[in-house]
Amino acid sequence: METSKASVQPTGASTGLKQVMRRHPLFFFFFMAYAFSWIVLIPFVLSAWGIIAGDFTFIFALHTFGPALAAIIMTSVIEGKAGLLRLWSRIRQWRAGWQWYLFSLLGIPALLLIGIIIQPGALASFHGLPPLLFSVVYYLVNFVLVFFLGGPLGEEIGWRGFALPRMQPRYGPLWGTLLLGVL
Repeated sequence: METSKASVQPTGASTGLKQVMRRHPLFFFFFMAYAFSWIVLIPFVLSAWGIIAGDFTFIFALHTFGPALAAIIMTSVIEGKAGLLRLWSRIRQWRAGWQWYLFSLLGIPALLLIGIIIQPGALASFHGLPPLLFSVVYYLVNFVLVFFLGGPLGEEIGWRGFALPRMQPRYGPLWGTLLLGVL
Protein backbone atom coordinates (compact mmCIF):
# COMPACT_ATOMS: atom_id res chain seq x y z
CA MET A 1 0.00 0.00 0.00
CA GLU A 2 2.72 2.50 0.89
CA THR A 3 4.44 2.18 -2.48
CA SER A 4 1.28 3.16 -4.33
CA LYS A 5 0.80 6.22 -2.11
CA ALA A 6 4.38 7.30 -2.65
CA SER A 7 4.03 7.01 -6.41
CA VAL A 8 0.90 9.20 -6.42
CA GLN A 9 2.23 11.96 -4.16
CA PRO A 10 4.67 14.49 -5.60
CA THR A 11 8.30 14.15 -4.66
CA GLY A 12 9.91 16.52 -2.23
CA ALA A 13 12.06 18.04 -4.96
CA SER A 14 9.11 18.96 -7.18
CA THR A 15 7.17 20.32 -4.22
CA GLY A 16 10.22 22.31 -3.14
CA LEU A 17 10.65 23.81 -6.61
CA LYS A 18 6.98 24.80 -6.71
CA GLN A 19 7.33 26.48 -3.33
CA VAL A 20 10.31 28.50 -4.58
CA MET A 21 8.43 29.37 -7.78
CA ARG A 22 5.46 30.57 -5.72
CA ARG A 23 7.72 32.77 -3.58
CA HIS A 24 9.46 34.32 -6.63
CA PRO A 25 6.87 34.26 -9.43
CA LEU A 26 8.24 37.21 -11.42
CA PHE A 27 11.80 35.89 -11.43
CA PHE A 28 10.71 32.48 -12.69
CA PHE A 29 8.30 34.01 -15.19
CA PHE A 30 10.99 36.20 -16.76
CA PHE A 31 13.55 33.39 -16.65
CA MET A 32 11.21 30.99 -18.45
CA ALA A 33 9.89 33.61 -20.90
CA TYR A 34 13.40 34.43 -22.11
CA ALA A 35 14.63 30.83 -21.96
CA PHE A 36 11.72 29.49 -24.04
CA SER A 37 12.05 32.34 -26.55
CA TRP A 38 15.79 31.92 -27.00
CA ILE A 39 15.66 28.12 -27.17
CA VAL A 40 13.40 28.49 -30.20
CA LEU A 41 15.27 31.47 -31.65
CA ILE A 42 18.84 30.13 -31.37
CA PRO A 43 18.61 27.62 -34.28
CA PHE A 44 17.16 30.36 -36.50
CA VAL A 45 19.98 32.78 -35.63
CA LEU A 46 22.69 30.13 -36.01
CA SER A 47 21.38 29.12 -39.43
CA ALA A 48 21.14 32.77 -40.51
CA TRP A 49 24.79 33.23 -39.51
CA GLY A 50 25.75 30.08 -41.44
CA ILE A 51 26.95 28.24 -38.33
CA ILE A 52 24.46 25.40 -38.77
CA ALA A 53 22.86 24.19 -41.96
CA GLY A 54 19.13 24.31 -42.50
CA ASP A 55 16.29 26.72 -42.93
CA PHE A 56 14.69 27.52 -39.59
CA THR A 57 12.52 30.41 -40.74
CA PHE A 58 9.40 28.34 -40.10
CA ILE A 59 10.05 28.50 -36.33
CA PHE A 60 10.92 32.20 -36.19
CA ALA A 61 7.40 33.31 -35.16
CA LEU A 62 7.30 30.70 -32.39
CA HIS A 63 9.87 32.58 -30.32
CA THR A 64 7.23 35.15 -29.43
CA PHE A 65 5.26 32.49 -27.54
CA GLY A 66 7.86 32.18 -24.75
CA PRO A 67 6.11 34.71 -22.49
CA ALA A 68 2.72 33.05 -23.04
CA LEU A 69 4.08 29.61 -22.19
CA ALA A 70 5.83 31.00 -19.11
CA ALA A 71 2.61 32.73 -18.00
CA ILE A 72 0.59 29.55 -18.41
CA ILE A 73 3.13 27.49 -16.44
CA MET A 74 3.49 30.07 -13.66
CA THR A 75 -0.27 30.63 -13.40
CA SER A 76 -0.75 26.88 -13.12
CA VAL A 77 1.89 26.60 -10.40
CA ILE A 78 0.64 29.60 -8.41
CA GLU A 79 -3.13 29.49 -8.86
CA GLY A 80 -3.92 26.07 -10.33
CA LYS A 81 -6.81 25.38 -12.67
CA ALA A 82 -8.89 28.29 -11.36
CA GLY A 83 -6.09 30.70 -12.20
CA LEU A 84 -5.75 29.28 -15.71
CA LEU A 85 -9.49 29.75 -16.23
CA ARG A 86 -9.21 33.40 -15.08
CA LEU A 87 -6.24 33.96 -17.41
CA TRP A 88 -8.20 32.46 -20.30
CA SER A 89 -11.25 34.60 -19.50
CA ARG A 90 -9.08 37.76 -19.61
CA ILE A 91 -7.71 36.72 -23.01
CA ARG A 92 -11.21 36.28 -24.42
CA GLN A 93 -12.49 39.68 -23.33
CA TRP A 94 -13.42 41.88 -26.26
CA ARG A 95 -13.88 45.32 -24.80
CA ALA A 96 -13.64 47.43 -27.93
CA GLY A 97 -16.34 48.12 -30.48
CA TRP A 98 -16.22 46.62 -33.97
CA GLN A 99 -15.01 49.93 -35.47
CA TRP A 100 -11.74 49.60 -33.51
CA TYR A 101 -11.12 46.11 -34.86
CA LEU A 102 -11.81 47.42 -38.35
CA PHE A 103 -9.38 50.27 -37.71
CA SER A 104 -6.73 47.78 -36.53
CA LEU A 105 -7.10 45.62 -39.61
CA LEU A 106 -7.51 48.35 -42.25
CA GLY A 107 -6.67 51.72 -40.69
CA ILE A 108 -3.20 50.87 -39.41
CA PRO A 109 -2.08 49.35 -42.74
CA ALA A 110 -3.55 52.40 -44.52
CA LEU A 111 -1.59 54.73 -42.23
CA LEU A 112 1.59 52.76 -42.93
CA LEU A 113 0.94 53.02 -46.66
CA ILE A 114 0.34 56.79 -46.38
CA GLY A 115 3.60 57.06 -44.45
CA ILE A 116 5.43 55.29 -47.27
CA ILE A 117 3.80 57.47 -49.91
CA ILE A 118 4.71 60.77 -48.23
CA GLN A 119 8.25 59.69 -47.31
CA PRO A 120 10.56 61.31 -49.90
CA GLY A 121 12.06 58.63 -52.14
CA ALA A 122 10.29 55.73 -50.46
CA LEU A 123 8.10 54.83 -53.43
CA ALA A 124 11.11 54.93 -55.74
CA SER A 125 12.74 52.19 -53.69
CA PHE A 126 10.01 49.70 -54.62
CA HIS A 127 11.13 47.91 -57.78
CA GLY A 128 9.23 45.30 -59.73
CA LEU A 129 6.07 45.27 -57.67
CA PRO A 130 3.42 42.76 -58.68
CA PRO A 131 0.00 44.07 -59.68
CA LEU A 132 -1.50 46.44 -57.13
CA LEU A 133 -4.40 44.19 -56.07
CA PHE A 134 -2.06 41.29 -55.38
CA SER A 135 0.25 43.60 -53.38
CA VAL A 136 -2.58 44.91 -51.24
CA VAL A 137 -3.99 41.44 -50.51
CA TYR A 138 -0.50 40.02 -49.86
CA TYR A 139 0.30 42.91 -47.52
CA LEU A 140 -2.98 42.65 -45.60
CA VAL A 141 -2.60 38.87 -45.11
CA ASN A 142 0.99 39.29 -43.94
CA PHE A 143 0.02 42.21 -41.72
CA VAL A 144 -2.64 40.13 -39.96
CA LEU A 145 -0.32 37.12 -39.60
CA VAL A 146 2.59 39.15 -38.24
CA PHE A 147 0.37 41.39 -36.12
CA PHE A 148 -1.34 38.52 -34.36
CA LEU A 149 1.12 35.63 -34.55
CA GLY A 150 4.31 37.67 -34.53
CA GLY A 151 3.86 39.35 -31.20
CA PRO A 152 0.62 40.10 -29.37
CA LEU A 153 -0.77 36.59 -29.26
CA GLY A 154 2.45 35.12 -27.89
CA GLU A 155 3.70 38.01 -25.82
CA GLU A 156 0.81 39.92 -24.29
CA ILE A 157 -0.54 36.91 -22.41
CA GLY A 158 2.71 36.87 -20.49
CA TRP A 159 3.70 40.53 -20.27
CA ARG A 160 0.27 42.05 -19.62
CA GLY A 161 -1.62 38.97 -18.48
CA PHE A 162 0.87 37.69 -15.90
CA ALA A 163 3.77 40.07 -15.19
CA LEU A 164 2.10 43.49 -15.20
CA PRO A 165 -0.69 42.63 -12.69
CA ARG A 166 2.03 41.42 -10.29
CA MET A 167 4.39 44.35 -10.89
CA GLN A 168 1.92 47.21 -10.60
CA PRO A 169 0.89 46.61 -6.94
CA ARG A 170 4.57 46.39 -6.01
CA TYR A 171 5.98 49.28 -8.06
CA GLY A 172 2.87 51.30 -8.91
CA PRO A 173 1.17 51.68 -12.31
CA LEU A 174 3.79 53.95 -13.91
CA TRP A 175 6.97 52.37 -12.57
CA GLY A 176 5.63 48.84 -12.95
CA THR A 177 4.81 49.52 -16.59
CA LEU A 178 8.15 51.22 -17.27
CA LEU A 179 10.08 48.41 -15.59
CA LEU A 180 8.16 45.84 -17.57
CA GLY A 181 8.95 47.75 -20.76
CA VAL A 182 12.66 47.62 -19.95
CA LEU A 183 12.57 43.94 -19.05
